[in-house]
Amino acid sequence: MPSPAPSNVVRRLTQAEADAVCERHDRLWAAKPGGARAVFSWLDLTGLNFRGRNLSDADFTGAILDGAKFVKTRLDHAIFFGADMQNADFSDASMRRTDLRGACLRNADLTGADLFEADLREGVIAQPDRVRGLRIIEATKRAGEAQGAVLIGANLERSKMSGVVALKADFTDAIL
Repeated sequence: MPSPAPSNVVRRLTQAEADAVCERHDRLWAAKPGGARAVFSWLDLTGLNFRGRNLSDADFTGAILDGAKFVKTRLDHAIFFGADMQNADFSDASMRRTDLRGACLRNADLTGADLFEADLREGVIAQPDRVRGLRIIEATKRAGEAQGAVLIGANLERSKMSGVVALKADFTDAIL
């Protein structure tokens, strides 16, 4: 697991920068020269659009995805450990076997998402602290929270959900 970014240092990515990372990731999946795995760890991707992209195996550890659009995006085996996914749109996304441990899904839209064998358990990211030993890094709200998340028709078959707080979440027609 990558080490945490220094506190208070989060770089905001532009849509053009994110698109360039996605293009290198596409080249990797197409086995073309110049390809590289998409790594968005510890970056602020607030409001960016990833609609319809193939971001399987991408790393979003600790990323801020508030309001980002991942509609119909392929995110199989991606890592969202400790990510702040509040208000993000993952409708109709493929998120099979995705690592969502400790992710904050507050008000996220996962309508029709395929979360087969996804890991939504509790998890925290800690950073060394000279005074306290370790300091927990959290999203604005509690990590592992799915309050207000919309999972209408989502496939959660064989997903791990122990410790998830899902108050006012909508699981209508979801496969559990």
